[in-house]
Amino acid sequence: MIRLNSLLDRGMLVKMEIEKLKETTILYCEDETELHNVTVSLLSRIAKTVLAARDGEEGLRLYREHQHEIDMVITDIGMPKMNGLEMTRQIKEMTPFIPVIVTTAYSSTDHLFEAIDIHVDKYVLKPLDTRKLVEAMIQSLVYHELRSLYRDPLTGLLTRNALLSDLKQAQSNRLVLVGIKDFAHINDLYGDGVGEGVLSEFAKKLQEVFSGTFEMYRIGFDSFILSDLQMDRTSESIQHQMEVFAEQSRSEGMVVDEIPVYLALTFVMGYSDNGHTLYYLQRAMQRADADHVQFIEYNPKHNGSISNRESNIWWTKELDSAIEHKRFKPFFQPIVDTQTLETYKYESLMRYHRADGKLLEPSAFLEIAKKTNLYSRIMRVVLSKVIEVVHKKKIRAAVNISYVDLINHETMAFIDQILREHPEEAASIEFEILESEKIDNYDLAGDFIRSVRRYGCQVGIDDFGTGYSNFGMIEALNVDYVKINGLLIQGIHESDRQALIVETIHTFCRKLGIKTVAEMVSCEEEYLAVKRIGIDWTQGWYISREIDCTEMVDG
Repeated sequence: MIRLNSLLDRGMLVKMEIEKLKETTILYCEDETELHNVTVSLLSRIAKTVLAARDGEEGLRLYREHQHEIDMVITDIGMPKMNGLEMTRQIKEMTPFIPVIVTTAYSSTDHLFEAIDIHVDKYVLKPLDTRKLVEAMIQSLVYHELRSLYRDPLTGLLTRNALLSDLKQAQSNRLVLVGIKDFAHINDLYGDGVGEGVLSEFAKKLQEVFSGTFEMYRIGFDSFILSDLQMDRTSESIQHQMEVFAEQSRSEGMVVDEIPVYLALTFVMGYSDNGHTLYYLQRAMQRADADHVQFIEYNPKHNGSISNRESNIWWTKELDSAIEHKRFKPFFQPIVDTQTLETYKYESLMRYHRADGKLLEPSAFLEIAKKTNLYSRIMRVVLSKVIEVVHKKKIRAAVNISYVDLINHETMAFIDQILREHPEEAASIEFEILESEKIDNYDLAGDFIRSVRRYGCQVGIDDFGTGYSNFGMIEALNVDYVKINGLLIQGIHESDRQALIVETIHTFCRKLGIKTVAEMVSCEEEYLAVKRIGIDWTQGWYISREIDCTEMVDG
């Protein structure tokens, strides 16, 4: 029997690969009883699972039953019913890149050539040297791990890693990004197995149509790259070629597991001599899908992608540092009783306090903050500072909260903790859910409302009247107040239509016992119009600009 410790003496690499072998499932086929039993005993000490067969037919049956579990095949050649090479040929048709090691007592040249022809990894002669067998297993495992970095095991196409390597070496390139629209629906409808079959068949069609003119890569779940090998062609000829292929995919389709599948494709073609082509194409594909365009030719010079990337990188680093050093400062705009003009509460407005002393409004950084998952961290900094002001000035203050915050477990836990730690201040905190962001889960929002009400907080809907507004949301969320979007308030004294919409919102809310706020009131005429309608509270520059906490009168 093999001494595993002697293998480990060869170094850490062997040790690591032995550990990997311990996670594998191996199919072993051998008809000679004594050798079969001895080798199964050995493999059982090395691998997680050993599936043993005594002839090719049994081995093929086991492979079909456990295809998605088996990591490696070790088989004798000369066996009854079906020999090991024929079994391997059929296995390779199902899984082209499965590692296979062949064992035989004959060093036949014919067997060797046949083994090479069906892509057998290793050829080990009998009587088996257990050390050589394990070494062959390790080498085969390493080879396939490296191969998988550059060759996709499902489709047989080159991978994203291979593409990136090729792009680095290319002086210039023309690529076509091919996307399968709504591919996730196939998995949802028929299961992952059919989805994988569709991708495999689609890759074969790509090779049938474009082999010799394009190098092909699979770079994502449902995304492929065609790299042009004939740069002298016109872009019009390539577009025509892609449109013909798309029509065939849509009209002829393919059959997988007796299920007819028809694909809708999107193509984005781009050029670059600076290695950024792939980035450009992926950005353009998002726009093409959104605009329902089948083929676009993308020129990065028209989009300023590089400068945008540099700006995004700068802002990401800047915001991360600002969060660490708490350079976000709340300003406060009074919200007054519409009838008496007495200040009832304040809305906190986040400002970024730059190192040079300048203050920036959220519009300068909010989009990048949300895309980089920094927004919720910023919100936590601001809420902490608002709590401090509420404690010091004894005021009521409203804080904006977005749907991004509601689905962030860390932010929700932080809000619960800070309210629990400051019960007196919590009763003077209000949360305004931003209506400009679509709320897909009313139950989630309702849970948040109930959780903060336990601490005495009130909750409102901000910016109601545009975006995703609907009256059902007001009733479903059972909020305390609704803030009417400033776009409906501006010029309300000159627009009967706006006045009717605002009055309708107010009347609906009043019947439900919900207060209303008019925001962005900027002149006396607008103020008198919302006062005449009966809006409960008013906010805007006609009442007051936003102020620093030092300008407040203590409550």
